[in-house]
Amino acid sequence: FEQPSTAAGTAAAVLLALRGRQVLGLLWVERITNAEILHIAEEDAIGAPAASSAIATAGAGSLVSKASDVLSAAGDVTVNDSPKAMASPVAVRATLGVALVWVRRTERRKGLATAMLDAARGCMAGLGSPPIPLTEVAFSQTTDMGSRLAKSYIGASHSGGVLMYSPSCV
Repeated sequence: FEQPSTAAGTAAAVLLALRGRQVLGLLWVERITNAEILHIAEEDAIGAPAASSAIATAGAGSLVSKASDVLSAAGDVTVNDSPKAMASPVAVRATLGVALVWVRRTERRKGLATAMLDAARGCMAGLGSPPIPLTEVAFSQTTDMGSRLAKSYIGASHSGGVLMYSPSCV
């Protein structure tokens, strides 16, 4: 992995998980300065997993539209809005923004996304620095599965909420 280059004050990286010539996963991350806490409901009233939503901005919507157009052609992504997700108006410190996570359907639930996130935290921290803390990792607008990944990856940080941000890499 090559250290991300810094251009115009921002740095971004794309990590690919490969097996031979097959792409198993893709992670797109960027350096950020702040985010907002989003509390996502575990399940809706009927018991089905609740859909997630992030901060509604043109930048985040554009990224998700492009990503979902590409990936939903393969039937892998559904982007939904939900009244069950609420963002706090207070900005909190965040260092790493996860703009996009994709894992091939047959490779999901095997820890690949978590491994890519761990690698990104280490690489984006810089040479000789400790990995970026979990409490400073934020996610852009997520799908249902992305919200579950974010909640399980971040754990109990931020009182069960997930940091959300609007990506600048659109």
